[in-house]
Amino acid sequence: MKSRCQSVAYLLLAITSAAVITGCTSSSEFTAVPQEGASRTGIYPTFNNPPQAATKQMSAEEQQQMTSRLDREKSQLRAVKSAAPVTNAELDALRKKAQEEEKAVLKAIETSGD
Repeated sequence: MKSRCQSVAYLLLAITSAAVITGCTSSSEFTAVPQEGASRTGIYPTFNNPPQAATKQMSAEEQQQMTSRLDREKSQLRAVKSAAPVTNAELDALRKKAQEEEKAVLKAIETSGD
């Protein structure tokens, strides 16, 4: 009986060990993509090359043109007359209209559920 238990224990130990060893091995799905330059030894990066600009820089003349155009547009916008201020009576009328519309919408929502 004892030898049978030992053989079963050894069998389970062997199966467990095989599963653990198989789980630790790498498969093709988990291999890393080879990195370019990772295997080159003795070559160091250089930081002496100046970076290339993504766009050309704005000249002083272009800056002056843009500034003058924006100043012109700003003065034109300031010259436009704004609407007359709203009186208290007009505000009360707008509030009353909004309350009436709110009641109508609420009634429509409540009756549409039936």
